[in-house]
Amino acid sequence: MDAAQRRILRVLGGDNLNNPMVSARVVPNSDGSVLERLENLEKTMSLRCVVKTDGAILAAVDPIFTITGGMVRARIVGIVTTLIVGAANLRLQHITVAPAATVQLNAGAVAVDDDAAGTIYYNVGATSVFTPTGGLGFHLADPVTVDETYFLLAPGVVQCLGSAARVGVVAWYMTYEKLSPDSLVVAAA
Repeated sequence: MDAAQRRILRVLGGDNLNNPMVSARVVPNSDGSVLERLENLEKTMSLRCVVKTDGAILAAVDPIFTITGGMVRARIVGIVTTLIVGAANLRLQHITVAPAATVQLNAGAVAVDDDAAGTIYYNVGATSVFTPTGGLGFHLADPVTVDETYFLLAPGVVQCLGSAARVGVVAWYMTYEKLSPDSLVVAAA
């Protein structure tokens, strides 16, 4: 193996002490080198997941995700992590930045009366029916009869609107695909 081949092998390794190349300087470029193209694919095509673990049951809105930089294609699910004590209704909303608007993401609110830890909330069908699972800690998705809902979301805030303040916690998950290289979703504070 000559010196040029050894340099190529070192470049294909990780950015660590075993590799003299500093790969942190590689920038995404769809027409660039193999490393630049891989960086571009990772930046633009990856399915990502964001979690907000401290979702509250409020008699108001609880911001759960903030979207910036461009649109995303997303699915949103929640799982009760601490028993919800008492009766309340929940629904998801999206507050867009431009144009400024509040949009209901569900056909209606769902009752979360005394839901146990492990209850999963998900959205199904063309009208996005907000649905709790019957089993705890699992859901058998059935795309033949009713498919899970995907949302196309512009920059803004996704929030959970509650009808009453209750003890209980929901961990919210958003899996999303970036529709712009600059799209980003983070858990709301």
